[in-house]
Amino acid sequence: MVVLALWVLFAAVRIERLNAEAGYYLPRHDEDGKWRVSRESTSRDQLRGLITSVGLFQYVFAPLVVGLAAFHLGRRDSAMRRWLATFSGIIGLVALSFAFYRGYFSSLGW
Repeated sequence: MVVLALWVLFAAVRIERLNAEAGYYLPRHDEDGKWRVSRESTSRDQLRGLITSVGLFQYVFAPLVVGLAAFHLGRRDSAMRRWLATFSGIIGLVALSFAFYRGYFSSLGW
């Protein structure tokens, strides 16, 4: 659970960093549905590549982290496990909210 939570955190931070470099392109507000790709490999192009590879996994892995965290919070184990489960759950919820708010899937125009 912790390793998966760290992966989700790393992916969300990387996407948000590239989104900031791209001028906060996400959530998209243009209506054409096509993500224009340039030949210069701009930060917007890198953001699209990251969304199509890592960003879509956020829809699967973040809820999995939240579910695992809830499972471990329900168990009566050590305080360290409950602490790790709490922070993993928070990471999963934040990453999932970014995925839906920024519209990773809907931004691709598929």
